[in-house]
Amino acid sequence: MIKEIGIHCFAPEGYSVVFRNDLNAVVARAPRLSSLVLRAPSPCNVTLAVPIVFEDIPSITHLDCGLTVDYADIHAHIGNLSSTLLSLSIHHCDTSVLHPVHTFPHLEILRCSASALPRLSGWLILPNLKTLIISQIRLVERELRAFLPFCKIHGPNLRTLSFWPVGTIIRRRYYNPDSADMQHILECCPRLEHLVLPGALASSPALSHPKVKWIDFWTMYIHSNSSFLNSVTTPNFPAVKGIRQLVVSAPLLCGHIPTTIPPHLKLEDPFEYDYPGVFLRHGNDRVYRNDATDFMGVEYDEDDESDDDYVFEDASSNPTSSDSDESADSLGSEGVEDPEWEADHESTLALHDQLRN
Repeated sequence: MIKEIGIHCFAPEGYSVVFRNDLNAVVARAPRLSSLVLRAPSPCNVTLAVPIVFEDIPSITHLDCGLTVDYADIHAHIGNLSSTLLSLSIHHCDTSVLHPVHTFPHLEILRCSASALPRLSGWLILPNLKTLIISQIRLVERELRAFLPFCKIHGPNLRTLSFWPVGTIIRRRYYNPDSADMQHILECCPRLEHLVLPGALASSPALSHPKVKWIDFWTMYIHSNSSFLNSVTTPNFPAVKGIRQLVVSAPLLCGHIPTTIPPHLKLEDPFEYDYPGVFLRHGNDRVYRNDATDFMGVEYDEDDESDDDYVFEDASSNPTSSDSDESADSLGSEGVEDPEWEADHESTLALHDQLRN
């Protein structure tokens, strides 16, 4: 019954062989496995070996490799997934290694860093690519120029183009709107429908597209919807149907909120998502945290926002009191949480031995 395996841990060096063997034993007993996530629990400046044998999971459709996985460690085996893979996430590439060219006729979603994209363009043939997610700590002009050739090849088929932050955002200005011209990239994507950009570009008059229907601007803080939306140069996007601001913080950056919570949701659709330790809420024209204080010390409380900030198309679309509001209130009324159980390294290894025996 297992369909997804997510690895978000470090295995001690002395237990690496045991960890690998146990993990592959689980994979062998999961014939329906379709999704594999390989991520370290914290930033790491070294690449780590991949503990999975891809030949054993030919049915996988989603492969998510975090910052600690080098493409060099998977390129020799990723070809086994060419007929099934629909989504690929890779961030690190070693340019000193020559890689074979692989064709993925069904792959629709590619997520990678801005620095890795130009290199992957020579190794991957993606005739059906629909969604391109660029993940980077900070975008610079030379990187935009570097992956422009990739966009010229795959841009005609793209429906979603996203520039999404990764890691902890310590700079308020992830992207300088004066340092690079993104319009050249948009012109390579004539069928684009969903665009995700940093909030610094919300008022840029240089950006335009005749077909874009949905625009998401991610920000680190909640802004008044009326003032934020008025700053967007909407005449440059004549087909636009909706604009959202996405309030991001470190726990949410591993995922991709714009596609997890698509922009075409209606108010009557479920619009609350409870991640571990994070309560995420989808309101009209915005996605924001509603749980507690984020890492920048900013509280997100919808009670502080005026109802005037929300704009509804007609009376039938106005939200009423719902279970979602009650659940949000219940979060703040609960008692003090139990303190987290902590164990040292030796206790953890001893527990691992007990479980194996």
